[in-house]
Amino acid sequence: MDLSSNAPMHKIKPNLSGTQETLLDILQCRAYDAKSANPILNDQYAVRIVDQLDYDFARLGSARRKAAMISVRTKWLDRFVADFLQQARQQREPVTVLHLAAGLDTRALRLQGVCENGDGGKDPLVRWVDVDLPDVVEVRQKLGLPEPEARRMQYQLVGANVTSENWLPELGLPRDRATFVVFEGLTMYLQPVQGRNLIETLTGYFVGGGNQMAFDCVNWLAIACQRLEPMLAKTGSCFTWAVNEPSDMEDWHQGLRLRDEVLAVDNSENANGSQQKPATQAALQYTRNHLGLQPDITTRPGIHPEHELNWWQRVRLVFREPFLEFWGVLVMVLLGSSTVAMAYLSQYKDGNWLTICFGWSAGMMFGIYVAGDSGAYLNPAMTLTNCVFRGLPIRRWPSYALSQVLGSFCAQGLLYANYISAIDQYEGKGIRSLPPSETSTASFFCTFPESFTPIGSRFFSEFIANFMVTFLIFGVRDENGADLKGGGFFVVAFFWLNFVMIAAFGWETGSPSNPARDLTGRTWLSILGYKNAWSSYDYYFWIPVFVPFIGCFCGALAYDIFIYTGDSPINNGEWNPKRLWDALLVKLGIREKKRQGDEENLEEKRDHEEEDLGPSPIARLHNRTSIGEERGSDTSSDITRSGIQGDDWVPPTGPEYSDTRDETYTAKPGERKSRFPREDRLTHQGNPRFPREEKPYTQEADMHDERNPDGRMRINEPIDITHAQKDGLRNMTGKNDTTVPPVYEGMPGMNGERIRKKNNKSTGYDDPK
Repeated sequence: MDLSSNAPMHKIKPNLSGTQETLLDILQCRAYDAKSANPILNDQYAVRIVDQLDYDFARLGSARRKAAMISVRTKWLDRFVADFLQQARQQREPVTVLHLAAGLDTRALRLQGVCENGDGGKDPLVRWVDVDLPDVVEVRQKLGLPEPEARRMQYQLVGANVTSENWLPELGLPRDRATFVVFEGLTMYLQPVQGRNLIETLTGYFVGGGNQMAFDCVNWLAIACQRLEPMLAKTGSCFTWAVNEPSDMEDWHQGLRLRDEVLAVDNSENANGSQQKPATQAALQYTRNHLGLQPDITTRPGIHPEHELNWWQRVRLVFREPFLEFWGVLVMVLLGSSTVAMAYLSQYKDGNWLTICFGWSAGMMFGIYVAGDSGAYLNPAMTLTNCVFRGLPIRRWPSYALSQVLGSFCAQGLLYANYISAIDQYEGKGIRSLPPSETSTASFFCTFPESFTPIGSRFFSEFIANFMVTFLIFGVRDENGADLKGGGFFVVAFFWLNFVMIAAFGWETGSPSNPARDLTGRTWLSILGYKNAWSSYDYYFWIPVFVPFIGCFCGALAYDIFIYTGDSPINNGEWNPKRLWDALLVKLGIREKKRQGDEENLEEKRDHEEEDLGPSPIARLHNRTSIGEERGSDTSSDITRSGIQGDDWVPPTGPEYSDTRDETYTAKPGERKSRFPREDRLTHQGNPRFPREEKPYTQEADMHDERNPDGRMRINEPIDITHAQKDGLRNMTGKNDTTVPPVYEGMPGMNGERIRKKNNKSTGYDDPK
């Protein structure tokens, strides 16, 4: 087939159906790739074949995003075959390539260049055999595909069914020759027994050394979701064989060993050979970033041995923290609610209020242990409070809250499944009631207030309980609190905190401090037939669902205002009360905008000056070196070897710089940015970029300078400089005097000038004032 020909082609109608018809979808994907701006496989033969076939490819619903996946898969298999052929070519040994389910694939044409430069001789170095069903072979022959033209390559197209008996011996392939078997898009359509027989047959037939086999496969998830694939639905075919662990195939035959297991999107080298970030790693980081999670997984390296990750382990890495929150809440709610159920169902014979406090506290303690790496918030209200006051990314709250709600929901379901018989015996089979009924079991799932408490008392009880919980939690976690006083038993402190909170505030309303538990509990009550679960007690449900957010927020606010000194919006953020008050007065027009302090003015001036100053010292050093070499001078090389760099020794030269020290310097566009404001620059000895002061230099004058009235600067002894430095200094000043003035222990080039940053920390000597 001449790809460059523009002559009209005769349309060929492929009479394919069922599984055979799926090869047309794969062909269309390769054609999509070849037409793209950045093709992966670039199979131009596929484009010509698609144009030559009289077939409605649109009915298969081929998506262009699928073309990339198919092309990458094919590229990997091509690479494996090419490596095998390259090795055979180097060793000058004849080999066989057996291509099963070849379909309309032109792999032999794509790889013929590997065998093109043979070593001479009449016997073929590579024997290539394409095998497919007779109907497919007939279509392929009608298309008139060219055979490979490699000089040492023998090509053969055979129609055969690989699931029939004796199909392999009938090919007449040498058994003792190194053989590479490759098949694509075949395994998933075979029955598990047929697939195993095929692998065992191929492994047992070829007895020569160096045999290899490469194929693609799907796992159980692809089997479960196969009806979402338009190609399968339109052709009436289906996936029947899933290979979840390719390493299990090693047990099928004693000569079979797994060499590589490659996911095309999970290799550090993509199909085009360019080094790029793995697609799965990029997807992982992208997903975790949008969930507000850290891009890097929080597991500590070296604790567990590293191993190849399967698909579920990758999913687990993406959602690690939400999974931890899910299981932490499940453990906490299941243990805590079970203690309540045991006390009620045993009519307080095998449990009481003390065991309920103990069970909930132990449940929280073990939940924290389970969810430690996620932060172990275990509560949507507490999670949101930490987002506001402790810098937890707000994007993390939806995933955490959803995980906490699902964990509580599953725990409530397990609780009911475990105690369903006892509930029927206690309350009556088919009878489900709410408090104040003496036989009610609804309190296992959520909280209900005492009937005598008014709405205000219910609100305040939940508010003060959550207020104190958050206040104490922040105190326990304060780096200047319990840790500073030697209390490292964080989880134990939480145990007793929860214990005393239930004991102190649990009687009137049941201490509903977790919205996830109460919300999912009432949901289960509605599912299980408890009537009026949402409207009982004057629609009490909104108090345990929403009041914990208010209580937690106020508790954190109180702790940060009166105690906390760390990073918090109250201390150094936009919530600073003074800043908010000043902003309000400015907004109302009562006060003009306050001028910034000297340090902020200095920073503002510095930023303004930096807009039009020039290249870095290192860049100029490189420029100076090149100029010195052009002039035939060895000064630059000597300076470079001596480790001298920057303006202090090497002067900028060129038409844009002035060599006159008395001339006032004018900044040019693109020149180096100054670190300090222009009015604060002092004389830099020997550097033409800074003008020399008129007053002659003396140590006594400097010691009593008006900028340094108390004479706190220390003066070091004069420095003995090297010959290279003397040459550089002589070149800069134009004088033979190479005496270096005393060096001050202040900021370079500042002669001890006191400069303060915005954070009020001195960068030089402290201001005695």
